[in-house]
Amino acid sequence: MALVSIILTSYNHEKYLKQSIESVLKQTYQDFELIIVDDASQDASWEIIQAYCDKQKVKAFRSKSNSGGSFCWEIVRSEAKGKYMAVHHSDDVWRPEKLEKQIAFLEANPLYAACFTLVEFIDEAGATYELPDGHVYKDVFNKENRSKEEWLNQFFYRGNCLCHPSLLIRREMYEKYGLVDMTGLAQLPDYMQWVTLCLHEEIFIYQEKLTAFRLRRQKQDNTSADRPDVQIRGQLETYYLYKQYRKIKNQEMFLQVFPDAQQYVKNGKMNTAFALAKISQALGSQPHLLLAMDILFELINHVEEAREIEQLYGYTVKDFVKDSGSCDIFATKRVHKYLYASLYIDYGAGFCEENKISKTVYVCRSGDFYVDYEINAETPIKKLRFDPTESEFLKSNLGEVKVNGEAVVCQPKNRYTGKDGYDLFYTVDPQYEIEYAGTGALAIGIRGKVAYDENVFLTAMNLLQEKNAVEAEKKALEKTLQGIYASRGYRFLQRLYRFRDAIKK
Repeated sequence: MALVSIILTSYNHEKYLKQSIESVLKQTYQDFELIIVDDASQDASWEIIQAYCDKQKVKAFRSKSNSGGSFCWEIVRSEAKGKYMAVHHSDDVWRPEKLEKQIAFLEANPLYAACFTLVEFIDEAGATYELPDGHVYKDVFNKENRSKEEWLNQFFYRGNCLCHPSLLIRREMYEKYGLVDMTGLAQLPDYMQWVTLCLHEEIFIYQEKLTAFRLRRQKQDNTSADRPDVQIRGQLETYYLYKQYRKIKNQEMFLQVFPDAQQYVKNGKMNTAFALAKISQALGSQPHLLLAMDILFELINHVEEAREIEQLYGYTVKDFVKDSGSCDIFATKRVHKYLYASLYIDYGAGFCEENKISKTVYVCRSGDFYVDYEINAETPIKKLRFDPTESEFLKSNLGEVKVNGEAVVCQPKNRYTGKDGYDLFYTVDPQYEIEYAGTGALAIGIRGKVAYDENVFLTAMNLLQEKNAVEAEKKALEKTLQGIYASRGYRFLQRLYRFRDAIKK
């Protein structure tokens, strides 16, 4: 029996699949079985996989329909027999010595449950490249080692930073902690695994870039995480993930995970559930708030717990009612989460509704957004115009506009002023003109930042009122002047002035 079972997940990556498989077969450590699981790819992936099935180390399985990952875990349960398990993806690449170094570490360090590696990035052609500063993946996977409690702190406050295809784990961990029982999680199943694992075991990151994570250069900013359905689902799954922290009952461990919780220790005693609730409430994200109110509701409805938190912290039902009215979990207050943005194309007859592409664009909590458009222009384009929204007051800043990867000039068309790095508009239809003329296939990427609050609306309304007042005053003045110009006195003075000028000559 092979020491390592490698699970390679495949779905519609015919361009990269061969390189991914070859990177496994060329490992310097060879005591492994390669189990390839294809989730009903619609391209030539299965044909490529079958070409490797004559090799002794390779087994392949294909789902009859796309399962969203559940088929893969069925195969893991039935087929993976190795002492260790590694996960690989059909568009990523392993460096030749990856398994050898990870196996050596885990064999020599039995107290560690899993070993990850640092990560480098490759493009469509497999070439290594450095990501620019500010990119969402910049240094996210390259972290120093820490204790399991410090990892749990990282996951709770700052998110996931472990690269799944870099993993090598003791197979027994999957059964011991139910790591394969993540049914229903589409966005964060691996993240949930890391939290669950670190509640019990230590993990290690091998400090070499032995895993190559593929990002496409041309569209590296266009991530599926910007789709509204993905973001909505991700919020709910994050809440499920945070609920795992309720399993930390030991006060000493809780304080190691949350050092700031020391304020909730009263005379040497702490209610860890209450502390977790108040820490979550202070963070303020919707998943954190939902966790906080969920915990507090249970506490006040449990007689002994309710008595304890009142004695320790003076927290009563009245406080809960106050919190439940201020924690806006379901965004009942008006918040700006999506832009209904449009790209208008002028082929020479001006901008019109017939020549526009509209998209729903997710806006991060920071206000940042990214949207891309693809055009195949057979008729020459004269101009482009981007409308971030066509129905709301906002302030915005387009930090970067690229056409086919090249930066182009973009100017606000109807703003009234610029302030604090934002363009402020007095209209619900802010517009930016993009300086581009040409034809052919165009990939247009727009990165920006927006803010939406009552001040923007009130400022816009005040400016509109001032503008209307100025316009009304201007019209009144023009009417007065027209009356003067038409009067007999004005006409007499005009003749008098002309007579004077004639005498002077």
